[in-house]
Amino acid sequence: EATMGPDPISETPVDFDILLNNIYDQLKTEFLFDANGYSHYWGDIGTNMARINPNSMGRFGDLDQYYFQPSDYVINEVWSEHYRVIRLTNIGLDEIKGLDQSLEEEVGAVRFESEFRFLRALLYFNLVKLYGNPILVTTAEFNSNNAPHVQGREDVFDQIVDDLIFAQQNLSSGLAKERASKEAATALLGKVYLTMAGFPMYQTDKYALAIEELQKVVGG
Repeated sequence: EATMGPDPISETPVDFDILLNNIYDQLKTEFLFDANGYSHYWGDIGTNMARINPNSMGRFGDLDQYYFQPSDYVINEVWSEHYRVIRLTNIGLDEIKGLDQSLEEEVGAVRFESEFRFLRALLYFNLVKLYGNPILVTTAEFNSNNAPHVQGREDVFDQIVDDLIFAQQNLSSGLAKERASKEAATALLGKVYLTMAGFPMYQTDKYALAIEELQKVVGG
């Protein structure tokens, strides 16, 4: 038996370090960036230049043959997992926006914001390459069922670029390879510009921007 007092239960503030570590751990799962998961067959790694042993494909066999259908379990799980982790980045960013100015420097708000935005950009970049026109969500409080979806991929790429520029300007250099760094943001931004310059957007002015960014990390 328990007796509760009249005071409401207080909400525990978000621990940014724990949230970030959780997000990094999620990136290693089979429906995000585990090289032994779907990405071995579909995305940057998957090609039609080599055949995977058909006995080891499992549920990824259709992807290896570029056979896609709306009911495909893997395609739906990849979509859902990206948005689940994007929501975690948005929770962190929403919490940072709600901080008192006096607390921002104390908790290192800029560093955390830079990492959250790098991770959100990374996830959206993967989504837009895989699905073409994902739903752009930049807040944790969002109901996709009530959102008309006509935005086009340009808005997603604009957000990716904006997030990466912020991360590049505010992240530290030379961090461990398991974490976002200034160099990681710079290299990813260069890759994003290369993608925008090619099919299907053909924004060829981005080639020069890609060279500018990638030259910064040559030999680094």
